[in-house]
Amino acid sequence: SGRKGDEMSTKTCPICQRISPRSAVKCDCGFDFETGHATVLGPSGIGGWLILVAIGLCVQPITLTASLVEVASVLRTEAWDAITTPGDPDYHPVLGPFIIGEVVFNSIFVMWSIGLLYFFFAKKRILPGMMITFMVVNLAVVVIDLLMAQTIPAVAGQVSSNDLREMFRPGISALIWIPYFLRSKRVRATFVH
Repeated sequence: SGRKGDEMSTKTCPICQRISPRSAVKCDCGFDFETGHATVLGPSGIGGWLILVAIGLCVQPITLTASLVEVASVLRTEAWDAITTPGDPDYHPVLGPFIIGEVVFNSIFVMWSIGLLYFFFAKKRILPGMMITFMVVNLAVVVIDLLMAQTIPAVAGQVSSNDLREMFRPGISALIWIPYFLRSKRVRATFVH
């Protein structure tokens, strides 16, 4: 109709549901609005570096659940009574809440990792953002966890070089995978649903 309002309106891609200006010929996912066909923009599908991501996502719920069980086991032992009873030599006012916080965050991360696994294999458009957020939050929690552990004398004495390496692993992972999820053509062409 040539009206100015029509030029400013939008259209939704039937493939990835992204909203584009009415004047757009192609969507970022490769769908051609004029022909109604999707063209693949570069490599797509779970291949290349995404295979490493797939392996990591399959293993992650298992390792996180094992960590959760290990931390939660403290809640059912005499050790829990000792660290939460004022006057006991192992007591510290922060230790009980610290362990409960560990259980809560590990539980959240287990559920989050299962969600990531689903979104990954369902090729959902939300996955890259969720992965990036997961990596940032995981790194923040690991750093805060280590810093809090240093304030508790009984725990600070048990912090080893392995624990320090555990802090660097999510940092290095974030440095590698966040740019990949932001810039990869394969990621853009794969996670479109």
